[in-house]
Amino acid sequence: MTTTATTLEDSDQAQSWLKQFNAVDREVARQYLRELRLVSESEFEREVQAQLLSIINALPSENFALFSVTEPPGRFAAGRRTAGSSSDRVKHLIENTVRLRGARVSANPTVNSMRAQRIRNVVIVEDFIGSGTRVKSFWKVLMHKSVKSWISRHWTKGYAEKGPPTAGLMR
Repeated sequence: MTTTATTLEDSDQAQSWLKQFNAVDREVARQYLRELRLVSESEFEREVQAQLLSIINALPSENFALFSVTEPPGRFAAGRRTAGSSSDRVKHLIENTVRLRGARVSANPTVNSMRAQRIRNVVIVEDFIGSGTRVKSFWKVLMHKSVKSWISRHWTKGYAEKGPPTAGLMR
């Protein structure tokens, strides 16, 4: 008989996940689990969008570029990706934010359009940052070198925004 977990940490999946760690690391992983919470899709979207709007509203006269983190194609997966992945969800959130804020906010713009619009704020949006590998590979491989240069020269301000700490989305 399956029992209902009272916390995420008590769930069968979490217990299975914790077994991969040695005793010292297991306690750190357990503390990490205690920081997470399950949220509904609508709550997730509201919280991420609220974080984005807070950044955008803080600078009412400036333009923003919102980028969703996508993974570079792997060696064996040339051009294939999982439809409906979390990066698709973030892209959708970004597009909704653009609809709400209009011309001063762009979703995944090209470098040429960033130059034309004189965008001085770049926000990289990721739904969950664990090890940071996906964000780091996106930055190294997929972010245009001009944008990196603008940020390093302080011509453009960079933000990395992640969603609320979640263990997953409830359906």
